[in-house]
Amino acid sequence: MKAKDVIEISLKNIKREDILLTSLITTEGSTFTDEQKEVFDDLLCSVNDCVMSICYIYLPQKMKEDIVVSNKIFNYSSLTKTLIDVVRIKDKSGVLHKFSTYPTYLKCDDGEFEITYTYQPDVVQVLNDELDLENKNISLRALMLGTVANFYLKRGLFDESSVWEKLFHEELTACKRKKYIPEIKARKWA
Repeated sequence: MKAKDVIEISLKNIKREDILLTSLITTEGSTFTDEQKEVFDDLLCSVNDCVMSICYIYLPQKMKEDIVVSNKIFNYSSLTKTLIDVVRIKDKSGVLHKFSTYPTYLKCDDGEFEITYTYQPDVVQVLNDELDLENKNISLRALMLGTVANFYLKRGLFDESSVWEKLFHEELTACKRKKYIPEIKARKWA
């Protein structure tokens, strides 16, 4: 999913189709007013805020990587993504290992391990950038609701923001739910 998709739907929901008509979304070099550019920039910032809040609070994105610990220290800067929290560390045979976390590194026994951690997504700079969300359950509607809520909050429209924020929370709850109904076996009564 691209930032462009979320912004197009958000523009319709905040009643700013005039920005869509100026071809701002399709070509980056379009001519538009300063006020339209400010709305667009606020929306792009709101998309980033929405993705960050999803990853930090509601549905943390997890990643696994192979690491090598030497001198009982592993620096987080060696990871491919920006770390939020370490979930677990396993060796090659699948045995969990104890570890201690510090602001820039972790302490663990020496060896080769598989680390599972939650990460901070990349910030979207351009409309055609893909949103860095590994969780495929997060819908376009959820991102739009969060983006519009953040947009109204930035603009100081707190009543509108709280309405959209409530809808955002409801949609995220639906995204967390499993898509099937679990089968419950019949009980035998004596």
